[in-house]
Amino acid sequence: GLGGPRLCHENPRPESPLRVCPPDGPPISATTLRAAHDACRTATRMGDQHNLLNSLRTRAEMFVVEMRDSASGAVMAERGLALSVRLADTWNRAELLGMNGVVAAAAGDAERGLDLVRQGAEHAQRGDLFAQAFVEHCRARVLELLGRTAEADAAFEEAVRRMDATEYGRSVQGAMPRLDRAEFLLAQGRVAEAEAMLAEAEARLTPQVGWRAAHIARLRERIAAVARR
Repeated sequence: GLGGPRLCHENPRPESPLRVCPPDGPPISATTLRAAHDACRTATRMGDQHNLLNSLRTRAEMFVVEMRDSASGAVMAERGLALSVRLADTWNRAELLGMNGVVAAAAGDAERGLDLVRQGAEHAQRGDLFAQAFVEHCRARVLELLGRTAEADAAFEEAVRRMDATEYGRSVQGAMPRLDRAEFLLAQGRVAEAEAMLAEAEARLTPQVGWRAAHIARLRERIAAVARR
């Protein structure tokens, strides 16, 4: 299912220092980070493990899915999945399995990556349309990371189609698989398709600021640069 507040952070483990901005983008505001850390500290102090689970999931989603920074999101994704299992949670499980699949593939473990997204897809079959779309998006990312281009292309297209079939298709959730697909298409030299996909993503977003605005601007510039060649 779709999680709670979309920016909620818990303190990273000391042994796993965490970047709080994309490697080439603007930092997340100090106010946002402070509020997110406070919320997660409060959840932990109150013993509210379900709030902590939502915090881990949304923070993992920010890094693994939105920022395409699996290394920074790995600890949250792994801890979130472990907590989901311990709590017998079903609301977040499919998405956490999918994100852990992306993390595994990014780390070079192809078999585990594919197995985790398969498990996520099976779990999402309980009838959660958002989870089905989200996991398909993760599967596309795994296939992209593994160099299985034709399968990744089909999976990105399917992720977009599935997300559009949910109530979130005209929101930021509908933009995310499109932004990733635009990145993928550009890497394949399919410039016109990438430009069209970016336009579709932007049509689903309110005016952006911060790192997402910078990411979109860089992607637009890269598409224009390739088109000029």
